Formats: sequence, C-alpha cells, structure tokens
Amino acid sequence: MKRIAALAVASGCFFPSVVATAQQQPGIPLERFYPSWAGDRFFAVPTPWALGNPGIHAKLVADYALNPLELTEQNAAGDDVDAFIVRHQLHGRLNGTFALWHRMAINLDIPVAFVQEGDDATLPSGTYVGAQGLAASDVRIGLRGRIYGEDDAPIQFGLGGNLWLPVGPDNPGDTSGAGGVRGRVLLNAGGTLDRFVWAFDLGPELAPARTYAGIAQGAMLRYGLAAGYLLGEAKNLQLSAEAYGTMVFDDPRKENTNFELLFGGKYHFNENFAAGLAAGPGIPRSIGTPNFRGVFSLEFSIQPGQGDGDRDGDGIPDGDDACPDKKGRASSNPLKHGCPRREDRDFDLIWDDEDACPDTPGVESDDPAKNGCPLPDRDGDGIADEKDACPDTPGIASLDYRKHGCPAADADKDGIPDDEDACPKKAGKPNKDPNKHGCPKDAKVIISGGEIKILERIEFDTARATIRPKSNTIVDQVAEVLRDNTDIKKIEVQGHTDNRGAAYYNRALSERRAKAVLNALVARGIDRSRLTAKGYGPDKPIATNDTDEGRQQNRRVQFIIIERNK
Repeated sequence: MKRIAALAVASGCFFPSVVATAQQQPGIPLERFYPSWAGDRFFAVPTPWALGNPGIHAKLVADYALNPLELTEQNAAGDDVDAFIVRHQLHGRLNGTFALWHRMAINLDIPVAFVQEGDDATLPSGTYVGAQGLAASDVRIGLRGRIYGEDDAPIQFGLGGNLWLPVGPDNPGDTSGAGGVRGRVLLNAGGTLDRFVWAFDLGPELAPARTYAGIAQGAMLRYGLAAGYLLGEAKNLQLSAEAYGTMVFDDPRKENTNFELLFGGKYHFNENFAAGLAAGPGIPRSIGTPNFRGVFSLEFSIQPGQGDGDRDGDGIPDGDDACPDKKGRASSNPLKHGCPRREDRDFDLIWDDEDACPDTPGVESDDPAKNGCPLPDRDGDGIADEKDACPDTPGIASLDYRKHGCPAADADKDGIPDDEDACPKKAGKPNKDPNKHGCPKDAKVIISGGEIKILERIEFDTARATIRPKSNTIVDQVAEVLRDNTDIKKIEVQGHTDNRGAAYYNRALSERRAKAVLNALVARGIDRSRLTAKGYGPDKPIATNDTDEGRQQNRRVQFIIIERNK
C-alpha cells in the first residue's frame, strides 16, 4: 500500500513517500545555516573582501532552530500522524579568519550541537530516532580570494571553497554530521556604496547521497543574497536583511528545497569588538528548514592601522590620545586630541573658564586677571615689546636677540620680505592671494608658515596608492622646494581621506598614499632621513563631509614641516 511521508508547514501539508517496511532510518545532516566568515559583514552570506595584511578575526556564534525536522504521515486508517524528530537544536561555533595581502583569507569553523531535543517515532515509512543531547558537528575549513575590486569598492568579486570534515557521528537519529566529506565551490560578490552594503554568493555543495523519509539528500546548489545599511556618524551600526537557501540536484522538489530569511543588526563598539543579533523564518517546510531561526554573534578583530589599542573606546588609538582613559573627540591640537570637549575659543591652550581674554590668544600667568591674555605688543607682530628688537615695526622671531621681532630679509631679492613671501627662494611678483604672493606664475608649491603647501591636489588611482602621471609636476616642485630650502630638516607627508567607507580602511589607504609620495620624493633625490609619512584617514577634516566639494577638500596630501633650522 502506498504510504505518504511529509514534512509539514503545519501538521496538514503532505509529501509522498513509498517505504516497503518500517525500518529504522539513518541519521541526516540537518544544518542549513552556515555562518559567514569572521570579519564578514553579514550573518550567513559571505563577502568577497579579505581585510588585513595580515588581519585576524574571530567570533563566537550561537544559532537556534525551532522544529527543523517535523514529519507528518497518514496511517492505514487515513489519519495524520505527526512526529517532531527534532524540536529544538542549538549550535555553538568558534569561527576564525586569517586574512593575507588584503585579497586572500583562510577560515576555520568548529561547531558543536549543544542542545538537541526530539521525539522517537514509528511511522508507516519507518522508525525514527529523535535527536538528543550534545554532539560534535562537521568542521569547516575554507579559502577564498578577491579577484576584482578594492575593499571599499561598490562592486567586488571573489572565488572560494569550503571543505567539511566528518567530525560528528553518523548514527541513527544523529543530525549533526554528514557521514562523509563535503565540499563547496562558490562565486561571491559584494560591495560598499557610502552607507549601503551588499553581498551575494552562489555555488554547488557536493555531499554523500542518501534518502530520508523517501526524500533524496546529497549534492545541492546553495545561494544567498544580503543587503545592509550603516547608521551612526561612525557607521558602526548595521541593519541587514539576508535570504539564503539550497536545492538538491537529485529529484528536486519542495521537500528538499530550503529557503530562510534573516533580519538583524550588528553593532561595532570599536575597531576590535562587535556583537550581532538576527532572527527569521524558514519558508518551505522541508528537511532542515526550521519554523524559526535565531542567531547571536560576538566578534573580535585585529585589523591594519589600528595603532596600539583604544582603552577608552573613543576610536582614537592610545598612542595618539592625549586622554587615553577618558572618552573624547578628535582634535587637530595633539594636546587635546581624544580629550573630552572643553572650550578654548582662541586656541591658546588655556580653557575659556580660566582665560581672562578668551577671544585673544595669550600666555599663562599666575595673575588670574592676566591669565590667557597677550603681552603688550605695539607693532602686533606677536612678539612682546619687552623682547622685540623692533617694537614699532612688525617683524619675525629670531634666535638672534638683535633681530628678534624685526622685519625679515628678502632672500630672493624680489622686493617682498621673506616673512610675506610665499616663495622666499624664488623671485616672483606681488599677488593679492597670500598663498601666491612673491611666487612665479607657474608655481604650484609654496612655503606657508609651518607647511609646504601645494596649490593643486596630488591625484591617485581610485582606491589605490598609485600617483597619477598628471601629478608628477607637483611632486617635482615639492622636491625642488626641499632642495632649495636645506634649512627644512624634516617634513611629515600626511595622507587624509573623507569619511566614506570604514575608518580603519581609510587610515590604511591614506598611510599607503603618504608612503607612495615619500618614495616618489626619495626617487627625486631627497634624503629619506628628511621625510616621514603618516596616514590619518578621516580623522582630520578641513571641510564638511556632507557635500561632494567638502569631501574632495578632505581627500588630500599635506607636507607639514616638523623640524627646521632657525
């Protein structure tokens, strides 16, 4: 007599199966949720990126499935017989990723079924052993590489593969192992577009063939699609939606087709730690598809450009943080960088509530009525009259007390004093623009205050540290200025970015670009000992990041003079 075996959405959906005798059924590999790699953006759908050179990522994952294996059959009298072979299943996983060269990564996923609860059942199709207790699950190892696109590019492609080793048992009633080696090859894609992130994967999974309740299991096609949006000023909260599923190649039908949805979020506490929570339904009732799945993850990462730790969790590495144990904000002033906000309107390093002249830069004084106020300076050159050799004529500072506060010399003899001349070593003409005053018409590089300023941007290839040929002229002129001004003993080549994309990636990219410019200057004959390079990423904006124009200004290279002979 034909018997009907079914996996039901509720207890009234039926799938046909013909079984000759009520024999004990073997175990079945039930798990359909494969966690993405540690360091990935999403819970189930992998991304092409491999962040780190090297980069180490680890996470703990717990995933719970409700009723992932429910059978309903008709007995000889035509009545429905329900059996919950697996009612509850909870896996815990230790997942680790080691990334190399920003393009390749390896992964290890070690799962354990901590909770398995189900009922034994004898149905017309056979005898089924309910899942019970603790059991090891198959270990997954993987390798993947990104073949197209940079870390922050909107479109990226990668290739990868996973191998599952049969660590778990293969006994009647066991649902944690496949009873043999499994393997998967996959093509994945993904990208980042400002605050929008996405990922896609597709590929076959090869596994030993078997039949359970008359339903074919084995080799299958797996796919996934995910999208997310980044919230917060630091983009540290991600909300996401994921859809993934499988389809068995041998005799595909509803009973062996899986499809699940996950909705959740991840919060990055800082560059090292993140936690995530997601949940969603399984839509077709089939082997391995639960009524409900919940996932929790706790992640740790060590990524490029992190510096030396961040004890207060304000995103500023302890090595750069003037207040490493108090959460603060970024500041261009190294004495305030990372410190809690406290006003200093005139930037004289004396807090306004202690400054007797809060709108005029001054000096410290033991007299509260004078603290923060400027010393008398008749010519307004910033040099107190008591130390000014020319107190009625604006001048410049000098180590020679006989010249201290007196007008500067005119080294290039163009009639413009060196203290006003933007190009003091190159004869030029007057200009209303102080950045061009005293410079030749074709000058693109000037010395202004404590900086070698460039009047045109140094351009790089998108998301790379390759200097575009059209910027060679600017680099040539920077090298010429350094050759002409041997009193400049050392400069810092600074790389800066806007705030789009991950902050840690932007810092790494700006570091590579700054070093590329340094190497270009060395190639033009500049002694390497006069140069140092550092990437600040988005930490030191000079304009708003809310407009394209402002972001363009923030993407820049600067040459800051950090040591100079007097």
